[in-house]
This record gives sequence, structure tokens and C-alpha cells, in this order.
Amino acid sequence: MQKILYGLALVFGLQSCDYDEVELYQPNEEERTVAGFISNNFEFTLLSSALQYTGLMDTLNNHLGNYTLLAPPNSAFEALGITRPSDFYQLDKDSLYKALAFHIIPQRLLVDDIPFDNGIVYTTLEGMEQQASKVSYVTTTYLTFSGSRVTTFDQAFINGNVQVLDKVLKFYPKGSIKQWLEENEQYSIFTAGLRHFNLLDLLGNEDRNFSVFAPDNEEFESRGITVDSIARMDVNKLIGARLFGAYIVPDLLIFISDFRYYYYNSGQQFVTRVLEDDEDYHQNLTGYSHNVPGQQIFPQTALDQNLYSFGISKLAFPYGQYPGKSSSLVYDSALDFDLFLGSGRQSHEAQTYGDRPERNDHIASNGLIHDIHALLVLPDEALKN
Repeated sequence: MQKILYGLALVFGLQSCDYDEVELYQPNEEERTVAGFISNNFEFTLLSSALQYTGLMDTLNNHLGNYTLLAPPNSAFEALGITRPSDFYQLDKDSLYKALAFHIIPQRLLVDDIPFDNGIVYTTLEGMEQQASKVSYVTTTYLTFSGSRVTTFDQAFINGNVQVLDKVLKFYPKGSIKQWLEENEQYSIFTAGLRHFNLLDLLGNEDRNFSVFAPDNEEFESRGITVDSIARMDVNKLIGARLFGAYIVPDLLIFISDFRYYYYNSGQQFVTRVLEDDEDYHQNLTGYSHNVPGQQIFPQTALDQNLYSFGISKLAFPYGQYPGKSSSLVYDSALDFDLFLGSGRQSHEAQTYGDRPERNDHIASNGLIHDIHALLVLPDEALKN
């Protein structure tokens, strides 16, 4: 049970509380509403219980309303360790309400209503912005909402429709990226580094958007970096904009599934940016995966697995590859790994990478938080001249 509650807190930023038992919603059998469909479908028993507990089931039973419910099935909740209705009842009802309301758009939204584009904004029931991405490849249409793919389209009912998602949207109802980081202990060393180099308050700025790629404590500790060692770092000798700013992509929201849009739309699933306040270096993000020595990872495989690579280099590599190399991603020991900074090059990887998709796509009020499985820059690579 402790593991379940931790998983819920990480996703929704929730706190435990006292609760009253609730009865499952009883639908009006004469007319089928969105609520009636969810409450009578075995695939959505967990979602049904959560909606009933928060009172949102009554909203979705309003015959005069028009709603699009982005509906995670039981399997999506189970992936987070939520396996029974009573798991919801130990959580703060208001925070859970906001997290679930993020899954409801107060308009009937069919797949044909959504243009083929990326970053299409829709307003949720609580006034937050939900981002959609739609792209076609061969005969398949890919539609995502805030990083979660729609697996079943356009189940229509009298007061709206249901789009079935492959995972729960990880909406954080309490506020900014700064607040999310401060509440999640497993990223406390990263948070300490941001604070020490005066970058943490930047991530509390609600007037800008950010995509943050956060290494957990284990990554720092494996390189001998702790909260205490960060406190001893000399800010006059180290470039904080490189050492910790490398993980912050400002003014751009990047869901990991967006790389699929980039690839199918233009054949180029990459993002290359000059590092803010450190123009000598570039951030190179790509949907390719480089982390398997001696094995070729094709773009489609990486996209299907929600993998990505991230490297910091003086040069811009739009494809995340080295100059003069073909599109093959076979590991080559002759490559000069000094082209990229960080711990990734120390372990036969062309770049550091993100291979834990369950930790990605956390949605705060001013941006996104993803997990990255290595350090982008080491302290001796951020020394001032």
C-alpha cells in the first residue's frame, strides 16, 4: 500500500486524508451518457470509481452538457500501482478532482475536428491547457493528448464522447515545476543544484514554459555528487547555466510523444537549441535511442518505446548523430565521445538518454518534467576559463 500511495503522490501531487465510502454511480438506463458508458464498462472500473468519488460523474451525466472524456482504462491506472477503488479514497479529494478534471474537455471533440498539427491547445474543465498532437503515417492516424496516445477514437454518446488513452495524464494540480521538484524527494540533489546556482526560482516563473529533464538522486550519487558537495561548489568557478541549466529547455513544451510527430511530419525527430546563457553549447534532443552498444535502434522502435536521447555539445547535431556518419545507429568504439559532455559518454553511449517512460510527461502549471538516465554535464566540464 505504501508503494501505491507514493506512486499516486508522484503522479498527482496528492496527500492522504480521511474519507467516506461511496456507492458506485447508477446510470440512467433510458439514455446513454458519457457517465453511463464509463460506469457500465468493465474496462473503466477504476476511472469510474475515481469520478464518482470526486463528484465528476455527476458532471458527465449532465444530459445538457457536451464533454470529451480522455479515459485511461484500468491497465493505465494499474501501471501506476492503482489496482482497486479504495486506493483513491485515501487521497485528497480536491487534488484528485483537479487531476481528473484535466482529463475532461468541455466540448464534443471528435478526431476529425482536430487538425493535423502539433501543440494544439484545448481548455479543460478546470481551465487548464491541454495539448493535442495529430499526425498521419501511411494509413494510421496518431493522436495524442499531453503525451498520451489515443487508442480508441470517438465513442459517441448523448452528451459527448470518449477518447481512450494508453496512460493516465500526469497532471500536477499544485503549481509550478519548482513546486513539483521540491515535493519529489528522489530529485532532491538536482533540486539542490538548481537552487545553488539560482536556477530553481526560474522554474517557478508562471510567465514562461519549460521542459525539464531531471536526473534522479541515484544518477548524481553514482558520480559522487551529493547535496553537501553541491553546497561546496564555487559559483564563481563553475558555469551554472551549463552544469544545471543544461537540463532546462526554455519556452518549449516537449512531450516525448512529440518526436513521433516530428518524424512522421518531416522525417526529422529532433530539437536542437543553443543553451540559454551559455551560447558555446547546444542541447541536442532526438527521438532516436543510442544507448545499446552494438545494436541498431531504428527510429520507429525508439518512438514506439517512447525513448529519447539528449546530448550537450559545442556543435549542433540535428539527428543526434556524429558528423559524417550514416543514419545507422550501430555503436562504433572509434567514435570520439568527447563531442558530447556528461556521464553518457563514459558508458559507451553517444548521448545520455531517457529509457524510463513511466517517469516522463509530468505536467505542471508552467511546463513539463521528464526523467533522464544520466548526467548531461559533469562539474569539471563546467569550469570557467
